[in-house]
Amino acid sequence: MTTLLKYISNPKQRRAFTVIEVLLVVVLFSIAATAIFPNLTQFYAKTVLDNSVQRTVKLFQYARMRAVMENAFLRLTCDSDENTYVLEMKNENEDVRDEYIQLTGKFGKRFKLPDNVRFGARTSVAVFFNPDGSAEKYRIEIEQEGIKRVVMQGKDYFGTPQIAEEVL
Repeated sequence: MTTLLKYISNPKQRRAFTVIEVLLVVVLFSIAATAIFPNLTQFYAKTVLDNSVQRTVKLFQYARMRAVMENAFLRLTCDSDENTYVLEMKNENEDVRDEYIQLTGKFGKRFKLPDNVRFGARTSVAVFFNPDGSAEKYRIEIEQEGIKRVVMQGKDYFGTPQIAEEVL
């Protein structure tokens, strides 16, 4: 026992870690990683869903603002098969009354939901924004498999969509 105390107290004699010390550190790190990893993956998954919802809400706000500024009808079209959505403006050409044209620029591109995020079953195919700033009745569900669903809905109103979260 006294030789052990001498060995520990004299740093010049000690040059490397023993195999047991290295194994002990590896075991402690693996226990810590096992406890932390599931929380990190769940946090990342929730962040991906929240980011998708925020992008959609920003597009709603932009569509409403642009409809008022340009005195035009806009439509947000959701494609549940491809998990994409796009913002379109009504064609004002008298020859073609009910045609919508995809916008150009930053907000005119076709947005795609991340791989593990999709539109829910009861999602409206299209959301219409009127020149007075109102949006017709709609319901958009964005869900992440096995984690949660976020529902955005509104009916003939002005303002931000009503948002509710449901745990799956």
